[in-house]
Amino acid sequence: TQAKPLEHINPAPLYPRLAQRKGWEGIVYLNVSINPLGTVNNVQIKKSSGYSILDIAAVKAIREWKFMPAAIDDRKVSSAIVLPVEFQLK
Repeated sequence: TQAKPLEHINPAPLYPRLAQRKGWEGIVYLNVSINPLGTVNNVQIKKSSGYSILDIAAVKAIREWKFMPAAIDDRKVSSAIVLPVEFQLK
């Protein structure tokens, strides 16, 4: 099975105030490496939102997230996923 974010405990990334004021929106695609304990080993930007302030906010948040680790034959293993993080004004 593939690693999955524990959505009920992971806080949404903080939307930077400057980006909100300027009306900046976008999706950041992150390469996330997850260890067998479900914590993040590494986060890298795969595709920028076009705004570095949003990219940085996404990386900062996801570094703290917890995941249900990937498993092979019921054994928890390290894995990597691509995770989209969307910043959208309401």
